[in-house]
Amino acid sequence: MKTAYFVGNSNNEPARIAYELSKVVVNPITLILIQPGKLNDPKELPYFRDFEQRIRILDLTPKDFGPFGMFTLFFNVNRIIQKDSVVIMNSFAPALVFKKQIKKIFFSTGTDVTSFANWKWASIDTKNDSYLIKLANFFLALCKSFFVFLQRRSISSAVGIVAPKNTRDPLYDSVISTLYDTSKKRFSFQFAQKLNILKSCTMPSNNPCIRVLVGCRLDDGLDYVEKHRSNFNDKNPSAIYAALKNFKTDLKIEFFFILKGNWALRFQELEKISTENITYQAWDEMGYSEFYKLMNSSDIIIDSVGPSIPGRISIDALALGKFLIVNSMDFDLKQHFNPHIYHATNADEVSKSLVRLLSGDLRKHRELCEHNINDSALFFSEEYISFLTFLRSLM
Repeated sequence: MKTAYFVGNSNNEPARIAYELSKVVVNPITLILIQPGKLNDPKELPYFRDFEQRIRILDLTPKDFGPFGMFTLFFNVNRIIQKDSVVIMNSFAPALVFKKQIKKIFFSTGTDVTSFANWKWASIDTKNDSYLIKLANFFLALCKSFFVFLQRRSISSAVGIVAPKNTRDPLYDSVISTLYDTSKKRFSFQFAQKLNILKSCTMPSNNPCIRVLVGCRLDDGLDYVEKHRSNFNDKNPSAIYAALKNFKTDLKIEFFFILKGNWALRFQELEKISTENITYQAWDEMGYSEFYKLMNSSDIIIDSVGPSIPGRISIDALALGKFLIVNSMDFDLKQHFNPHIYHATNADEVSKSLVRLLSGDLRKHRELCEHNINDSALFFSEEYISFLTFLRSLM
């Protein structure tokens, strides 16, 4: 009996796919973890109790991500994966899965293409370094280049791929078109994590204070000029920061966001301008179940307003019936949830969306307190059903 292995991070669709697959096949399923942190820990998923009863979990996350740690990880991953199995890979897992006589499926989450399969990621600038540092950097660049080679080789050998149709990123599209044969299977779908978690969540309908959660992790780029921002994974935190800092209203409103990197420094500036009506609250990074409850206690979710495609935060916000401020261009779910989505790509559009919501739409939404959400658009799209059928055909 063939085993299905999911290798990579678990905070995105891969864990949910593993869970859904376990409901329709009797084959053993193993989730191999290779990345640290709460966001990649399946124990933080809302449905973990049922998840661990269905799926074997192996944590191979190395303490050291240096050459020795990566070699150990490479060895252990290929030692565990059996021949004639199905392997679903994301993140930097393709570079690790070297075993032959297996069927590979590449489940792209973005950086696995734009970074780990990109030759430019391996280049290092050594202009002003000493000879020894240049030598060390040359060796590092050589190792990274070999890593990129393995990543690209594994992606190109996959029998199927899950990747967005509309990426807005020429680099991403260029790498995919180079590595992937169009005659092979390609799927594109997104869905939410909501699985009866609402029973333990608190709805905000009776809360007199409006709660706005900045869902995306704003970990870099706060000092970039907006007009120069073009990276595919860029969430444009500078625009969100500017909108929050300059926002004015007579209503009571709380802004929440997750402390990460440079954003923690900017929070100190926001604290100083808190007023009786507008307050700013920061939360440390947390597991997904805790974050889901925080999201559900909010009225408005702000996700990426940069070039990146709306991902997990946006989709889960829609699953909870929240109003969403996000860069919705080419968003696959836009047609199903248009009344709940407010398009924004800069600080001015974020502010205008907040004004519109606070002046009318949000009040109506709270009074109804019922969300006409088309769950089938989130969970059971035709692309997803086709992908699940494809997986079963390989097992």
